[in-house]
Amino acid sequence: MSFLSVNDVVKNFNQKQRIILVASDFDSQTLSAVAWLNSNHVDMSCYRLIPYKINDDVYLNIKRLLPITPYDDYYVNLLDKSDHTTLKSKKTDYQAFLA
Repeated sequence: MSFLSVNDVVKNFNQKQRIILVASDFDSQTLSAVAWLNSNHVDMSCYRLIPYKINDDVYLNIKRLLPITPYDDYYVNLLDKSDHTTLKSKKTDYQAFLA
């Protein structure tokens, strides 16, 4: 506590922790536990990392498994006209040629 007091971090200590798990794969129990912890405001992520060696080069295939992006990030506010674009029909040169 004296170290934290000297560095003036007593109030902020351990307030923004983050847990990142990286593995070639995760079992369903681990993913379930991480999903539950995320829903209870624990900042925790799971990443699948698979290395590939092609010739003398090493490539990493990295995929974030959890947390998933909430669907709310993709919704468009239909009441706000600035959130979406209206497409107007135009005659193309080809349509004009056929007319």
